Amino acid sequence: MPEVLIIEDESVIREAIERLLSRFGMHTTGVESVEKALAMGALNDYDVILADVRLPGRSGLDIITQADGVPVVIMTSYASVPAAVDAMRRGAADYIAKPFDNEALRLSIENALQTTSGETCAPTLNLSLAEYFKAFVRAHEAELTETELARRLGLSRKALWERRQKFGLERQRQAG
Repeated sequence: MPEVLIIEDESVIREAIERLLSRFGMHTTGVESVEKALAMGALNDYDVILADVRLPGRSGLDIITQADGVPVVIMTSYASVPAAVDAMRRGAADYIAKPFDNEALRLSIENALQTTSGETCAPTLNLSLAEYFKAFVRAHEAELTETELARRLGLSRKALWERRQKFGLERQRQAG
């Protein structure tokens, strides 16, 4: 059973995520700050860490460097492409915008669980915003609806469509 550490200051959201991940067969521990997470001891006891960006005290992004190779999924209500690029450059395994649907969160956590210890998103470190956008869309379009893809990028569907047109990224239709 995967061990997931959830760092979210809003108890209602934290408890809802804990219940959801438990239904997906994951064991969860929830705390409200980076400081409390660090005070609990070894972060490498967890298989994945899910952290909000805006927390009391330190930013949730700070946990990435403290995670000892544990994949970190960053979540935020203030999603934008530059913020996603920043999180990925710091080594986040994924970046998900709130509100997210249950399936998107499950996929994000499962993808992070497939990340081996110590592996980060290093290939994105030198990408421009345009390159990151293209890579992100190609990596996630098969598993996400256009609405969810736009939400995770912090864009409207229209803005996503416009950027697809600009970069020549046609939507890959699924067979069936």
